[in-house]
Amino acid sequence: MVEMGFFERTKFVFGEVKQGLAVKELYSAAIFRTLLGTIVPSFSSYLYYYQINVTGFTQWQYSSLMVVGYVTMSLGSVMYNWYFKRTEF
Repeated sequence: MVEMGFFERTKFVFGEVKQGLAVKELYSAAIFRTLLGTIVPSFSSYLYYYQINVTGFTQWQYSSLMVVGYVTMSLGSVMYNWYFKRTEF
């Protein structure tokens, strides 16, 4: 694969994707994600401009809040896998 040219590698990768989409679970998930992306609106860009222009956040504050959010999401995932998965409620 390393010695393949760009077009050979692209053809190979698309062949792999086509082979993977033959599996019902994968093509169902691909259809769902496509429909979700086209039907469900995303308000993240509106929220960004609202927070920057209206509330007066700086871009550094906004990016810091995003980083803190992703870090706490990752820590929550680690805590769940480490502790809460073994605990019955």
